[in-house]
Amino acid sequence: MKRGLVISNCQCQPIKHTMSLYSDNIIFDGFGVHLLPHDNKAHIDTLVADIDKYDVVLAVPLSDHYGEISSEKIGDHVKGDKLVRIVNMYFTGLHPDLTYIGGIAKRVDGPLGDYHSKVALLAYLRGYNADETFKLYTAKVFEALGYFDAATRSIEELKNREQNVDVQFSDILQANYREKPTFFSVNHPTSLMFDLYCQRISAFLEEKIGIKQSGFHKDALFGMNYLAGSAIFPVYPEISNHLGLKYPGSYNFKPTTFGDSPVSTYDLKEMIALEFKAFDDVGKSDLTESHAAQLIDHQYSSIDFSNYF
Repeated sequence: MKRGLVISNCQCQPIKHTMSLYSDNIIFDGFGVHLLPHDNKAHIDTLVADIDKYDVVLAVPLSDHYGEISSEKIGDHVKGDKLVRIVNMYFTGLHPDLTYIGGIAKRVDGPLGDYHSKVALLAYLRGYNADETFKLYTAKVFEALGYFDAATRSIEELKNREQNVDVQFSDILQANYREKPTFFSVNHPTSLMFDLYCQRISAFLEEKIGIKQSGFHKDALFGMNYLAGSAIFPVYPEISNHLGLKYPGSYNFKPTTFGDSPVSTYDLKEMIALEFKAFDDVGKSDLTESHAAQLIDHQYSSIDFSNYF
């Protein structure tokens, strides 16, 4: 039995399971860089020391922060056809209001974990109350914030990032994101995306290095996608309407599911109230000093929300 390795972020687990099903006589391990501590050298050195045992390594582009498995250096350890560069599936077009607050090790926690609403954050920083903030979730505000252009921008950015990978994804996304749900959040693809992209990766492996595709029935319904248990950020109705999606938008925000405990979604008013509580817990002063808050405030400094009530 051959062995493969997937070096990726939170997408690592679904990819390793799907690729193990879609490719014949090979099992994939995963190395999730999102789980590494900030001081990651020892973990990466341990991986690199044993990486020769793998028949193929699927790796997303990584910065110099990741040392020996960065895009620049991983080719020193995985030679020739054994290294297959894949893309990190990332799309802001459906969720342009989603943002993180704080660095990776110091994220501000809220009702959806790491995920926050830009509109809620901006309104809070500008002193609006929850009722006033609720009124800002409109097409006019979204247009002013540039949300309606996010899909086009995000796909173009993805195409630029794909120039140095072996297996492209942007055309798959572009052909499908209007038809069915493709992302739970900006970096959590649905099973449909894993199915289609892993079909392409497995075909590439068969053509380029002789790892044959299996006879397993390829379909998103057979996918093992653990990301569905994480927080799910909705596609707002105004975004859905503007993009001409063939599925409806909503303001139902799903928190993370833990174990076998069911969760209920938050509506928009509940979400805003919980966001404001999370912001209060951090404190307005500390929140204002965060990189995300400064970036968002600067980006939208010319927009006066009072004009949209």
